[in-house]
Amino acid sequence: MSSARPDHASPGRLLSAPLLVREPDRHQHLREVAASLFANRGYANVGLRQLAEHLGIQSGSIYSHIESKQVLLYELIRDHLENLQDHVEWQVKKSAGVEDKLRAFIAGHIEFQLQHRALSQLSVLELRSLEPEYRREIADLQVRYREYLEGIIGDGMKAGVFHSQPLSVASHCVLGLLSSIVLWFGEDAAFSMEQLIKHYTAMVWPSQRRVANLPPASRPIGHSIGFEN
Repeated sequence: MSSARPDHASPGRLLSAPLLVREPDRHQHLREVAASLFANRGYANVGLRQLAEHLGIQSGSIYSHIESKQVLLYELIRDHLENLQDHVEWQVKKSAGVEDKLRAFIAGHIEFQLQHRALSQLSVLELRSLEPEYRREIADLQVRYREYLEGIIGDGMKAGVFHSQPLSVASHCVLGLLSSIVLWFGEDAAFSMEQLIKHYTAMVWPSQRRVANLPPASRPIGHSIGFEN
């Protein structure tokens, strides 16, 4: 899996300096253009001729760069989900207790999704466009990611930090909430990424004061995870 950590330009590099176009750069550019077009116009509404036009190449030469439009979509979603898990695991490993691990999971997920909006939207909206074989492979990646979250929540239950609940319900609720953030908040949103992380964490994970003194039957349905005394 490739690292999910962002690259930063060296301090002394001039932004106006001409760059040599290498083959890996050209391929990455193709992926970025395709992801943007698929996310903004819909996978079904973008033809290879349109993609070639946006890349500034002849439509007949597009197959020298990609195997097919379907494989391109699959690879974009697959690599995004793999990089997402790499990034989140890297963030979680820096945390000690289960409370901090869950916070790191939430923050890492939101951070990565907002930094890669087009790919995040594809991963939510265009799974239906994948052929069954590719969809099954993506489903395996989703299960692995969900099980990673369930491991954190399960450890919290064992430690008496999180209240007892079906793990599959908790993980689906949390991931459903977190993954929809790119659909509701665009780049022009009134909230910063830090503010969104704070608000989403508060929704996913109510504070001890809000739930500790409530009898189990009275706890709000939306409180997926809470603290016990």
